[in-house]
Amino acid sequence: MDHARTARSKRFETGALLLAVLILFAVTCLIAQTRVFWYDEIFTRQIAKLGSWKRIVAALHDGIDLQPPIFFFLTAQTRYIGGEEVGLRLPGILGFTFAGFSLYVIARRWFSPGYAVGVALTPWILFFDDLVIEARPYGLVIGSAALALLGWTYRDRWPRAGRIGYLAGMLGAGAAHYYGFMIAAPFGVAAAWTLWRKRRWDLWTILGCICAAVPNLWNLPLIHEAIAIYKDGAWNRPSWFVLADSLYGGSLAVLAAMFLVYLLLRRGGKEESLPDGEFLACWVGFSAIPIIAMFMAMTISGMFVVRYFSMYSLGYGLLLAYLLARSAKGSRRVGFRAGCAALLAFACVVAFSVRFFQAERDNVLLQCADLTGLLEPPEFRASHLLIGDAHLALQLSQYCDDIRNRIVFGADPARALVYHGNSTDQKGMLRLRENSPVTVEPLDEFLRGERHELVVFDSRSSILKAYLSNSPEYAGRLHLVKEDETYAILRLDPAVAADAP
Repeated sequence: MDHARTARSKRFETGALLLAVLILFAVTCLIAQTRVFWYDEIFTRQIAKLGSWKRIVAALHDGIDLQPPIFFFLTAQTRYIGGEEVGLRLPGILGFTFAGFSLYVIARRWFSPGYAVGVALTPWILFFDDLVIEARPYGLVIGSAALALLGWTYRDRWPRAGRIGYLAGMLGAGAAHYYGFMIAAPFGVAAAWTLWRKRRWDLWTILGCICAAVPNLWNLPLIHEAIAIYKDGAWNRPSWFVLADSLYGGSLAVLAAMFLVYLLLRRGGKEESLPDGEFLACWVGFSAIPIIAMFMAMTISGMFVVRYFSMYSLGYGLLLAYLLARSAKGSRRVGFRAGCAALLAFACVVAFSVRFFQAERDNVLLQCADLTGLLEPPEFRASHLLIGDAHLALQLSQYCDDIRNRIVFGADPARALVYHGNSTDQKGMLRLRENSPVTVEPLDEFLRGERHELVVFDSRSSILKAYLSNSPEYAGRLHLVKEDETYAILRLDPAVAADAP
């Protein structure tokens, strides 16, 4: 009878898990239709439109983007599934969905369902509004990393399937993003622990670490070219202060607090079966990936953003569950409360994200209407709209059909470096020039060739107002039309009119 009840309970849990995964996936796809494309995603769209592997690789050799070709090729295949706003984001959504499923299965090896729910939702809570619904490779990376961790975790019970899943996940993570090879770090730490404590070489784990580096060796020319183009003047230069002040810094603070609680409460009481040192070493290695990557960025690439290393959340969630379970002596009641807290936190993140995405879409559409109305008067009917914010220029090109052909982005990497200390967007837009949804022109070349009244849109990330106001060539022809705290709209008289008697 006890065996029958256990079997029914497991079947119910399996059914509930699969249903939850399907609901999560469906809801995420619905929300994806609300979010407008942003700067990086539009680069993905333009490259995916090239279609063939050969054309994608050629564009990447020109420095159009900093991601491996396999990501764009896969995205090109899903582009129209459910419409572009879902299709382009589908690889990332699938990756995060699989990561949540895998983490639940991994956590259930040692923890009760409540703890497992919290572990499964950790990446979603941390990255839902930033990475889950995004046409970039981070979802593929975390999904591949989760596959590697799932296969590695169960390789003792299902050796062939576990090893195949582990090696496939390692290759997939390395192929999806140039920083994906960092997945080798946690498994390398685990192999080192095995060698130290058990005096045994874990050859399969070491082989997986080698596999993680293979895609980068294949893509080495692209990596060298990308670093050469973007390292000088990068907006995301590595800094320990930036890392400490990021989401990762907050995550470590929570982990440290939980560790202190564990030290205070770990003695006494009956505990469930918990993972041994090999697994703990792996989870600690995952949690330390951004720190290891910072050293690498400072010495090699010169570029660092925590989003590149979101896979740290896999081990991080498992470590939190481990410390909580040890502190609570394996209490299922505490685990249930932890799972409910994770569900509540996730619901709050989703609600906030939906409001933010809708407000962002409304704001873009309102800007489209305002700028369309501004360009309607007779004096502006032949005018171009010069925009100095690359993000805004690309967004307006997607959602402002009536003025798309009149939008111009004036690129000037040298002056952007002087005014803002970085030039990544400016270089990126020039590289996108041949495949851009918006007209991209070198700034001075465009200004000197323009023979009509020009409408200029300046924002906080733009250099236009500062440059035009400080330049004797343009300052006398510049007039303020509208201004508030976040942007300014100006009019630049044509040179021929200014020279007329």
